Amino acid sequence: MGSLSSSFGRSPIVNFAIAALTIKCIDAIDLGVAIVPAAVGVIETLGFPAILAAADAMVKAGEVTLVYYGIAEKGEFLVAVRGKVAEVNRSVEAGIAAAEEVFGAQVIAHYIIPNPTENIETVLPIQYTQKVEQFRTF
Repeated sequence: MGSLSSSFGRSPIVNFAIAALTIKCIDAIDLGVAIVPAAVGVIETLGFPAILAAADAMVKAGEVTLVYYGIAEKGEFLVAVRGKVAEVNRSVEAGIAAAEEVFGAQVIAHYIIPNPTENIETVLPIQYTQKVEQFRTF
């Protein structure tokens, strides 16, 4: 084995990463916290009634937390939810269906990110804030 290999044939950097992840998992288990990435789902609509209907349907259809509501421009609104991937998928489908039922409304866009990176979570307004923490599903 080369000088950069450990006893298992892995580099010291890989072993360090494995050790760090193991410590994080043990800490999470000690705290009773599940290490499951929180997906994010976003719907953008034309008109406030449509986003209201979408948001209501989203939180009722799946175990998700509404983490963001905002005004885009030209009468466009958006809403974001977080939760487990399957729950976010179900939630976004229900939100789209509800928004499309609103007279005169239009779904402009929708998107789901199964596992956003820390950089995305830091920059975009999709974090679990203190304001929404009481509604957090996991």
